[in-house]
Amino acid sequence: ESIDYGRLYSACDIGRRPAIQANDALFDLLYDRANPNSIHSLAQAAYNVATPLSQEIGYDATSYIKLALSNLQKTKNPSTCLLKHRSACDNLLSFWGSIEDCTAPTNVKALIFLGKYVKRIELYARFKKGDRTFSSPFLKFNFYLQNISPEGSAALQPVLSQLAERIKELGYSEQASFVHVLALSCAPAQLRPATDEHFILEGQA
Repeated sequence: ESIDYGRLYSACDIGRRPAIQANDALFDLLYDRANPNSIHSLAQAAYNVATPLSQEIGYDATSYIKLALSNLQKTKNPSTCLLKHRSACDNLLSFWGSIEDCTAPTNVKALIFLGKYVKRIELYARFKKGDRTFSSPFLKFNFYLQNISPEGSAALQPVLSQLAERIKELGYSEQASFVHVLALSCAPAQLRPATDEHFILEGQA
């Protein structure tokens, strides 16, 4: 199957490099530790974030990310490439399953899943998904948002404001408006503008 590398580079936030071969570009996208948007860098960042939460979510959960990183490194060997890619994906799926099943406080689990859906919404925008694709992550995001403390909500406000700006830049104005309303709902009550947020949320959902 042919790949539109220009579209891939744009979606992955990496610059066009006309002189580089396609295979080399894909290799960098997977393994380049200097590129914060490479698969390896993103997995390492996820591990760094998860490690301080090990006591809450369990050491088994964080070990799945470490296993994924290990298997990703092993995919550099052509003879085990497909097998280890599959193992790395299975490791990450196991991580999310362990989060769902762990005994961590509800607000901790909710914050982790909110981070997941922030990234998913941004990825959908970058890869130019259809408008209907956003319905599911928006509903799940709104659900998990009800399960965190006011302090947690306040911490999310700048993240959501940045997400709204980002997806608006990518051409999703309606979705950006919805995220902006979510950001407003995370602000302390005394800082919220006088607007019927509930009406807007219901209309967007």
